[in-house]
Amino acid sequence: MSDEIAALISLALGVRLRVAGTRRLSGIHEPGLDQHPIYLDVPRLAHPGPTGREQLPSAMTRPSDLRDLSRLETFYRLSERDQVELIRAARAYSTAVWWANEDANQAWLQLVTAVEIAAKHRQRSSVSATDLLEDMWPEVWRELALADEEIRQNVAKELAPLVRSARAFRDFLTDCAPQPPAQRPEHSSLDWSGMRRHAKVIYEHRSKALHAGKPFPMPMQNPPSVESAGAVQEVPWGLNAGGLGGVWDASESPMLLQTFEYIARGALLTWWDELPVQGPDL
Repeated sequence: MSDEIAALISLALGVRLRVAGTRRLSGIHEPGLDQHPIYLDVPRLAHPGPTGREQLPSAMTRPSDLRDLSRLETFYRLSERDQVELIRAARAYSTAVWWANEDANQAWLQLVTAVEIAAKHRQRSSVSATDLLEDMWPEVWRELALADEEIRQNVAKELAPLVRSARAFRDFLTDCAPQPPAQRPEHSSLDWSGMRRHAKVIYEHRSKALHAGKPFPMPMQNPPSVESAGAVQEVPWGLNAGGLGGVWDASESPMLLQTFEYIARGALLTWWDELPVQGPDL
C-alpha cells in the first residue's frame, strides 16, 4: 500500500517520490513488556540518470504545498473501480517522473499509459462504429465508399476497437488539458490550440514504440533549456531536427517530455477531481 500512496502523492504534488523500504517495525507487543522497535537498514535512493541533465526541471522546482494533498482525504470515498483506475494512472505517472532522466523514451511511454488509463475510464461518448472509423481512419473509410452499407458496417465494427482507444486519448487531452504555464518561453512555446493534433501524433509514436520497436523521435527526448526568468522550453528547436541517422519535421515532434508531463499531470488532476465522491465524510 505504501507504493500506491507514494504514487498518489507524486501525482498530487508533481514531484519525484518513491518508497525506499521499511525502516522500523514495531513488532508484536505483549502487555506489561517494554519492547523497543526493530530498526532496519534502508539504503538511500539514488537519483536516477546522469547529473546535470534534467528532463523535468519543473518536477525539481515546482512548489510543493502539502495542502494540495487534500485530494487524498476523499480517496476512501471513491468507488472501488475509480480507486483502482486512479492508482493505476498515478503509478504510471510516478514511474515516468522517476525514471525520466534515465530513459526518456520509457518516460514517454509511461506518461501516455497514465493518460490512456484515465481516458478509457472517463470515455463518455458512444460514437457508432461507422462514425468512429470515418473520423479516426478516413483513408480506410474512403476505400469503403463504393461498398454496400452492410459491408461498411461490418468492417467498421471489426476495426472500431483498434481506434476507440486513440479517440479516447485525444478526447481526454482535448477536454482536460490544463491552461498553459504562467511563464512561457518567447521562441519555443507550444501551440495550445492544437492539442487534439498533438495528441494524435503522440499516440502514433507510442503505438510505433510498442508494436514496431521505434522509440519516440530523438528531438522529443532532449532535455529542455530553461530561460533566466524561469520559462522552460516547450517544443524542439527549429522547423526540423536530426540526429542518430534520423530527421524529423516539427509536425512529427510536437513537444518535449517536460511539456507533456505538465499537460498529462494537469489532465489527470482534472479527471481526479471529476471522480464522484460517495458516502459521508468521517
